[in-house]
Amino acid sequence: GFTNEITTSSSNGEDIGIERQLGEVCVLFPEGFILDLGFNFGFILDTVCVPISVSSFDNITKAQFALTWDPNLFYAGVQNLTTELENFTEDNFITSSSPVGLLEIDWTNLAGESLEDGTVLFELCFVPIDGAGRCSPIELSDSPEPDITVLSGSNADVVAPTPGEICIEDRIVVTADVTDV
Repeated sequence: GFTNEITTSSSNGEDIGIERQLGEVCVLFPEGFILDLGFNFGFILDTVCVPISVSSFDNITKAQFALTWDPNLFYAGVQNLTTELENFTEDNFITSSSPVGLLEIDWTNLAGESLEDGTVLFELCFVPIDGAGRCSPIELSDSPEPDITVLSGSNADVVAPTPGEICIEDRIVVTADVTDV
């Protein structure tokens, strides 16, 4: 719960005398953007794609970040790349570590680009090869460390508040001889 005693790193553990009142808190998002890592479900050996969307993508000049997932999801590629970013193609995806569940994205445009909130940047596709009955997260990786810059030249942040997910369903195939019907 909330305590009525407020201390800071420089108050030597002493209450600094702030009184609480009910109200709203507005947190201004720092420069950078938000990744919305989508959700989908599918069967083993089917291709399943998850939308990767952005919000607060304003005046971005460089976006270098990586996504991770369980290697039981075989990387099958990217599709439906937004056409709203100049020079954003499959060449911007570094796939050499995809067998261990890592995809790096490296895009730059020194002129700066902005996207509408909710724009699907791309779809990340997999073929589940194991794990029926469970879900596998897709997350923003902290290694390599994301490198985001904005038009002013300052460094910025990318955050993914919740992981994406692929849930793998089980499939039962029933065959029968129907020649004696």
